[in-house]
Amino acid sequence: MSALIKISPPFAQSPMRISLSSSRNGSVGIAGRIFGSLFGLVFASFGFFFLWGGTIQPLLEKSETKNWVEVPATITESTVTGSGDSLKNVIRFEYQYKDYANESDRAHLNPPKLSISEVQRLRDELSVGETTAAYVNPKNPQEAVLFLNAENSVFIGLFSLPFILIGLGVAGFSLFGKSKKAKSQGFSKRPSRGPLGKRNLVLSLFGIPFFAAGAGFCWFGGISPLLKSQEAQDWPEVPCTITESYVESHSSSDGTTYSIEIRFNYEWKGKDYYGENYTFGNTSSSGRPSKKAVVRRYPEGSQSTCFVNPDDPYEAVITTDVGWLPIGLIGFSSIFILVGGGLIVFGFRRKKDPGPNAVLPEEDSFGGPNEVRELKPVTGRIARAAGAVIVAVIWNGISSIPLAIYFSQGNGETMLLIIGLIFAAVGIFLIFTAIRALLALRNPLPIVMVAPGRIQPGTRMILSWKLEGSISRLNNLEVYLEGIEIAQYQRGTNTVTDRNVFFQECLFTSTEKGSFQTGSSEFPFPGNTVPSMKSDHNEILWQLVFIGDVPRWPDLSETYRLPIAPVRR
Repeated sequence: MSALIKISPPFAQSPMRISLSSSRNGSVGIAGRIFGSLFGLVFASFGFFFLWGGTIQPLLEKSETKNWVEVPATITESTVTGSGDSLKNVIRFEYQYKDYANESDRAHLNPPKLSISEVQRLRDELSVGETTAAYVNPKNPQEAVLFLNAENSVFIGLFSLPFILIGLGVAGFSLFGKSKKAKSQGFSKRPSRGPLGKRNLVLSLFGIPFFAAGAGFCWFGGISPLLKSQEAQDWPEVPCTITESYVESHSSSDGTTYSIEIRFNYEWKGKDYYGENYTFGNTSSSGRPSKKAVVRRYPEGSQSTCFVNPDDPYEAVITTDVGWLPIGLIGFSSIFILVGGGLIVFGFRRKKDPGPNAVLPEEDSFGGPNEVRELKPVTGRIARAAGAVIVAVIWNGISSIPLAIYFSQGNGETMLLIIGLIFAAVGIFLIFTAIRALLALRNPLPIVMVAPGRIQPGTRMILSWKLEGSISRLNNLEVYLEGIEIAQYQRGTNTVTDRNVFFQECLFTSTEKGSFQTGSSEFPFPGNTVPSMKSDHNEILWQLVFIGDVPRWPDLSETYRLPIAPVRR
């Protein structure tokens, strides 16, 4: 509720002046459309990259091999060469197609990056003399593989759709959206802010990737390693020999992180195996000395013990202690889950039905005829700055992931680099926005008083203000009275919200610094307009807008809600 105080003389007297809006407002509109379209296209391109690499490309590759012929094949060689990360399979097989015998050494159409355990598993599954199925290209019978491409990831495709829809929606609205012009009724005006669009759907779609990313990190980086560690405590412990032991560094734009890399050999039921897991969830992080200390405890050639999964002997780990990192990842990812889930729930949340009689604000919100009302800004500066900083931190936290993965892989996938750079570009803009919001905290703040406390159409109104803070860099001040109509209506199955400035009057404008630090304007409130009201699908708002131009600094822009009471009969 607005604060009520006794009537006091205005801070200063100044006649009401009406001025035409500056051309700066028009240029901001054009710049906003350009930026909005670019932002939307960049946002959509991120989704298209995921959709292409995760769904479309595998589908295209699968369509190319759908006519390949399945024939029996015999494994003639199945060995493992190299060591450590360079460990790979060497597989040869013979097959016969249309009475012609052929030989091939291609196990996969597009060889994937296999872990050490996967390399061993493939070697043992395709032992020499084993008969298996091969797939032959009928157009080129000398081309044959044992494994066609993996199925496309539907999840990746679904994950990318919100980015595409939001991006294209923002770009389309920025380019082709029509702004509803204010009805001036003879008064000068500045451009309307235009329709808000389908906010509920946009919020929900925007929340889906945040929630999915948070849930993925929470499970794979936190919960899964903890559960696996608990399970491994019951695994049998067997001797092992350390073959490699070092700390690997991963450099990216966010700095350098380190991971423990330990390889070892072990025996299970008379068969030799290779292991590569020091612990579960062994991700890279800062703190090289602590990881170097672990490596010193397991030098190359030393003897140690490891825990072997009896149901899957290809899986082994040296220690079941996962440390604090999974717990930290659970806490960090929970932020994304809460933000994403909140956006999804808030987007689909229906507003509480105010009832057929709840169309006017409460009588107590207007005040009395002999009172002066101090108005408060619609959104506090600290809240705006905090929101901008939080969004920038969350976004850049996500954007660092593709780049970190790319640089941690050395010569990583180009797609990861492209995705990371797209994310980083948006992140830079959000950082710039957060910095502007923080700088705006230094702008002068209008302390706004209106009298009488109860204002209704036709009432003679006194507006007084005082700028608190430094005004030395403020070039001008403009004060507007605005009437805004917000309407919700159905367009097909979608709920559309339009925002229209139906009344706008310039109450004060000045470029003389001595005249606007304190000032007042006395005028009759328009008598042929409607009061503040709110119903199921319509709302009438009145507000005072203070605008000031600050060179090389965020401009002054503050909005104050002005409750207008109905005329008493």
